[in-house]
Amino acid sequence: MLASKKNKAVKNYFSFDSDSIHIELKVIPGAGKNEFGGIRDGRLYVRITSPPENGRANENLRRFISDSFGCTKSSIKIIKGEKSRIKTIMISSANNSDLINKIKKLYLTNIKDV
Repeated sequence: MLASKKNKAVKNYFSFDSDSIHIELKVIPGAGKNEFGGIRDGRLYVRITSPPENGRANENLRRFISDSFGCTKSSIKIIKGEKSRIKTIMISSANNSDLINKIKKLYLTNIKDV
């Protein structure tokens, strides 16, 4: 489900503008494996194996998102919640439609709404 910034519904976990996508996350560090854990409370849950020490969980999160969405790590910025489990990331992309399609495909194939 897509939403613009002006019309963001509670269940939408991402929004976009002309050159970036913003994703609301709840990150669970110290998990058994890196994986998406569903969507709850308008956030995409992400389990990350690294502990929340010295920025390791954030770095692992950027790597996992990069690998999952096929974008570069340098295009992913944590814009809110650097030291919190609740985060907003921004992915800068020259081709938002391609990135949105990857997110939709990931959602349809790997994420179960919980």
